[in-house]
Amino acid sequence: MMMGVAAIAAYVSGPGLGAQIFQGLSQLGGANATERVVVATILIIAFATDYMKQGMELVEATMQAVRDRLRPILMTSLAFGMGVLPLATASGAGSGAQRAIGTGVLGGMVVGVALGIFFIPLFFVVVQKVFGVRKAAGENP
Repeated sequence: MMMGVAAIAAYVSGPGLGAQIFQGLSQLGGANATERVVVATILIIAFATDYMKQGMELVEATMQAVRDRLRPILMTSLAFGMGVLPLATASGAGSGAQRAIGTGVLGGMVVGVALGIFFIPLFFVVVQKVFGVRKAAGENP
């Protein structure tokens, strides 16, 4: 939505939709992709924490949180990727810059989703095991 409003504003302002406008919109899209990945991983951790408060073990709670959030993460990421795909596969005049930006944004989204789904929960479990034990040991001398 933000990109659509920015494109309309650029078109109405006069110079039209030139290469610089598309670069700016792509960077806006990259920031949007980063925000989506961060929010998705925060929600995985929040769900895992809630499950742990309900009595689940750490690994079980984290796996359940990932299962619960996997479909929404994949659906939004796939929709974003399909939206950036024409930019990454552009042809014609100025396509070099469009491909470079589109490929970077699309690749960043793929890597971000992979990190968010696989490594962030893993790091959560490791940090909870390492620092959770120290915290519990510190509270009960």
